[in-house]
Amino acid sequence: MREKQFSLQARRFDAFFGQKIRTLLDCFKNRHTDNLNRSDTLEQAARDCQNQVMTVRIKMFPVALWLAVFGTACGADNPKSTGDKTMNIQITSVAFASGQPIPTKYTCDGQDVSPPLKWSNAPANTKSFALIADDPDAPAGTWVHWVLYDLPATTTELAENTPKSQQLPGGAKQGLNSWPHLGYDGPCPPRGKPHRYFFKLYALDTLLDLKPGATKSDVLKVMQSHILAEGQLMGTYQRK
Repeated sequence: MREKQFSLQARRFDAFFGQKIRTLLDCFKNRHTDNLNRSDTLEQAARDCQNQVMTVRIKMFPVALWLAVFGTACGADNPKSTGDKTMNIQITSVAFASGQPIPTKYTCDGQDVSPPLKWSNAPANTKSFALIADDPDAPAGTWVHWVLYDLPATTTELAENTPKSQQLPGGAKQGLNSWPHLGYDGPCPPRGKPHRYFFKLYALDTLLDLKPGATKSDVLKVMQSHILAEGQLMGTYQRK
């Protein structure tokens, strides 16, 4: 009797949320390792939900849980900071609008200089910023284009063509991208479909104890428990 009740619940649930569930599971399998945007509690709950769905042993979960898990797990497009004091940083560029093509000037087909970036709405208690730019659509997996950290808390923008030096005026440090080069290297995808490029900015409650030349993994590991707020700008680029 219990199995029949469950089966009926599952069919009703799938009819209403079917596509979201399938998308959610694909998202967990393909993207969860590149997310810092979940609390341990939510991450564990999400993992439990996935396991229970995969083994067909779930009971009906509240709609709110599924929406929270779905929105947080797919954080590449809508990042959320950990903790209760979350707020979103607004990050923009005069070179391209969110979701629009990145001009050739900022790619390997042009001058390959970094685009201008500007942000606002950072928490008052921010001690530093970190910036990571990457391409999750690269054939070999996420390809890192820029790693920048220990930007002073008073910084609200980066001018075009940030020097490719270990340290910038004010004390900011640059890490290694996937080539591996120091500083920014622009979009350079294989010919074919457009790739997405995420410029992700993090407001931190500390300076990172890292020397110049750190990798994305190094930065993510050290800053994980220090994120006050975050924001992102996504642009695309296609080589024909």
